[in-house]
Amino acid sequence: MKIDTLKLSTFAIILIAVLTVQARATDEKPVRHQETRRLEASVASAPGRTLFVDETQADLTITGYSGNEIRTEVHLEVRGRDEELVTAFADETTLILEPYRQGFRLAVDYPDWNSRRNAGSVTRIFRKLFDGNNDDLSFSIQISVQVPAEQSLDVVNQYGDIKIDGVTGTLEIENTSGAVSVQTCGGALNLANQYASVDVSDFKGEVDVTNTSGDVTLKRIIGGAEVVNSYKAVRFEAIGGPLHVDCQSGDVKGTDVEGNCSIEASYKQIEVSNIRGRLDVKGPSCSVSAGLISGDAVIENSYKQVVVDSVGGTLEIHGDSSPVTVSRIASNVSIESSYKDIRVERVDGGLTIRGDSSPVDVSQVQRDVSVFTSYKPVEINTVGGSVDVDGASCPVTVRDIEGGLTIVSSYKEVIAENIGGQCTIRASSGSVTANTIGGNVTVFSEYKPIQLSHVNGDVDVDGASCSVQASDVGGDVRVVNSYQYVILKGTRGSIRVQGDSSPIDVSEIAALPQKGTIELITSYKPISLILPRNADVAVSANSEYGKIVSDFPIYLQGEGVRQIPVDAESKAVRVRLETSANITVRTK
Repeated sequence: MKIDTLKLSTFAIILIAVLTVQARATDEKPVRHQETRRLEASVASAPGRTLFVDETQADLTITGYSGNEIRTEVHLEVRGRDEELVTAFADETTLILEPYRQGFRLAVDYPDWNSRRNAGSVTRIFRKLFDGNNDDLSFSIQISVQVPAEQSLDVVNQYGDIKIDGVTGTLEIENTSGAVSVQTCGGALNLANQYASVDVSDFKGEVDVTNTSGDVTLKRIIGGAEVVNSYKAVRFEAIGGPLHVDCQSGDVKGTDVEGNCSIEASYKQIEVSNIRGRLDVKGPSCSVSAGLISGDAVIENSYKQVVVDSVGGTLEIHGDSSPVTVSRIASNVSIESSYKDIRVERVDGGLTIRGDSSPVDVSQVQRDVSVFTSYKPVEINTVGGSVDVDGASCPVTVRDIEGGLTIVSSYKEVIAENIGGQCTIRASSGSVTANTIGGNVTVFSEYKPIQLSHVNGDVDVDGASCSVQASDVGGDVRVVNSYQYVILKGTRGSIRVQGDSSPIDVSEIAALPQKGTIELITSYKPISLILPRNADVAVSANSEYGKIVSDFPIYLQGEGVRQIPVDAESKAVRVRLETSANITVRTK
């Protein structure tokens, strides 16, 4: 027991001394030692062989040249506080360049210090107590390789940058935590990287890049390209074939794609232009800008703006709460969105818009236009076909339409001007103004004014509690209304007005059709009719309580009944006037 106690006491004294020395050492600035080594190797190769770079941790540069050798140079730098350890690590690091499969294997062999440190645990403990933690040992390696220009590569690396220049072959590159640059190469590229950027330029062949949390840039690729990325931007320029980009939570921006282009992204910006094929975009919560698309374009997004200019084919936009601006489309356009502005101009085909509570502004469309929205203004100008608007509670303005017009709306003003074909307006509790209409006009409304002018065809108005004014009408006029006045001027066809408590005033008749009809019927309100001088008419008038004043002879039939005689055999225009108020018939 005394011997064991003595050993423990001796160990405690030594331990205290060690800790004291270590405490003093921590007050002094540690000295770091550095060793450098240059390692070289070469081997004869041939075009078409593969160089395998095996799990290096280095900055790696590979350059193609006209020779037939693989030439490798390694620059090693080791740093640490333990000079002996630093020197030993540098001395025992070796470069390997050896035959492997259908080519050669390049590797750097590092000392396995972990296994050495496991031996002699007491010695290791005392050494750490005296010298501190020797795990601060660090090293860096730069590897430069020259390979025959027509050489395939299979590279696995980490914690270093990779630069490849002038190599043509099958290039398989895998890197972690280091930037990758591939320039002036060709063949086929399959590149995977993480946490750093990828830059590929002037590549002749197909390119496939997968990168996590690192920017990707592609320029002047003679071939197709596919990119999968996240959290960082993808940029491209001059892609010689089809392009597919899958970039989650990263910007996608680029121009000049020779083939079709498809993009899937989220939450960031998408900007593409000069696509000489079809464009497909799926970008939830992405703003989208696309221009100069030779083929068709289909865009899906939500909550952010969509701007499209110059599409050579059809255009489809499926947006959720997305502002949309579209111009210069060579074929048909279909747009879906909600709550935000939709603006479209210069469409050579037809246009269909479905915008739930979206303001709509359309101009210069060559073919038919169909718009469905609600609660927001609709304005349509200059259309080469027909127009159909379904806009509940929308103010609607439509001008310069070569074809027909159909509008369904409510509670807001409707304006239609310069319509080449028929015009049908259903505006529940909305005012209606229509002028310069090439075909027939049909209007249904209530409670609000209706004003029509310069109509080549017939006019048919059903307007409960609506005032009605119509002038310069080339066809027949039919009006049903109540409680508000009806004023007609410059008509050329038959006239039929059925009013309930509505004053009726017809004047400035431009022409009367042979065997036509003028029928003005109301109650409690006066009727005033001014006929052309020398008009060939047969008039009957009936007023229960009012006076009849006429430029024609008045015939009284029965007590309290005053009528104008009508010749039943006459071919003249039949005129029938009925009210319980005054009737006035004049000639101009």
